[in-house]
Amino acid sequence: MNSLSRVEINTLAIKNNIQQFRKILPKNYKIAGVVKSNAYGHGMIPLAGFLERNSLVEYFAVANDLEALALRKNNIKLPIIVLSYWNEKNLQNLVSQNIELGIYSHEQIKMLTGLKAKVKVHVKIDTGMNRLGIKPEEVEKYITEIKKNVNIKLQGIFSHFPIADENEEFTKKQFLQFKEIVAKISRKIDISLIHTANSAGALFMDETCNLLRLGIAMYGLQPSIKNPQFNIQPVLTWKTKVIQIKNVPAGERLSYGLTYQFSRDAKIAILPVGYADGYDRKLSNCGEVLIRGKRCPVRGRVCMNLIMVEVGNDVKINDEVVLIGKQACLSDMQGNEEITADDLAEKIGTINYEVVARISPEIERVYK
Repeated sequence: MNSLSRVEINTLAIKNNIQQFRKILPKNYKIAGVVKSNAYGHGMIPLAGFLERNSLVEYFAVANDLEALALRKNNIKLPIIVLSYWNEKNLQNLVSQNIELGIYSHEQIKMLTGLKAKVKVHVKIDTGMNRLGIKPEEVEKYITEIKKNVNIKLQGIFSHFPIADENEEFTKKQFLQFKEIVAKISRKIDISLIHTANSAGALFMDETCNLLRLGIAMYGLQPSIKNPQFNIQPVLTWKTKVIQIKNVPAGERLSYGLTYQFSRDAKIAILPVGYADGYDRKLSNCGEVLIRGKRCPVRGRVCMNLIMVEVGNDVKINDEVVLIGKQACLSDMQGNEEITADDLAEKIGTINYEVVARISPEIERVYK
């Protein structure tokens, strides 16, 4: 646990971000809020509760069975789709909790065949990502298998875009293939939900589909290429506080490995956060935080539970520190300085998804 750090969630920003997509989607569309991986670091249970209470989404989508069961345990009533994987030992519980299951293998259909209760399934089709999913040429065989079992209801059919934010030509080709498959299946069986778009794929949607799986953009973060059509707002601010201040003379080094040496007398602040909390070790000697609205560089290696930053003479113990987010400058009132998840991602060679998803779930989430 980390009692001195917190993640603040701006609920007005969430509402704004969802509304951006409502504006462009055909009217027949529902939105599934993707809350997998602790809602991309934003806190799955309280965030799902907020979305449900405010009628902001019609569905939830998760990666696995345990996430789905955790939502139900915490009184989430909306329909839930397990997009990726589930364990046979949890099958009876999943079905009794009315959780909808993604399927992508004959073995899964066999597991479902022995059930005595009705289960809703979404068949996943691999249209070019070569991850989970059945090949297009196998779809009709799967549908025939499903139709034989009165306890399996084909609730949906779906695929996934791997490059919608980078390659329009490939994505349009992929979507065309998906629509052709849907047209074939629809002649043989009714399908309630048809979905393939993630946040980046929303711009390609027409009335063939009727469900958008809204993930990263709901949290105010852009997919890998920014789309100016959406005015989305970051939802998450990550904060901690200064717990000690030290004067370090020129020539001294600090932290594990003594990798940083001061060329002049300096003042450092010690912060109670480290890689165990999700502040990546690769930010050693290159990360920055905000204190009193000014950027303060990380000095030395990021430790498991602590980091050191170089600060000015005005910084005091208990000062608020922003790791991700905005902070007003207290000295010259020049407005807000900001460190984004994208800034951190660029420094460590990854994507904003990973930066926020790895913030420890043990850090308190505060919803404002």
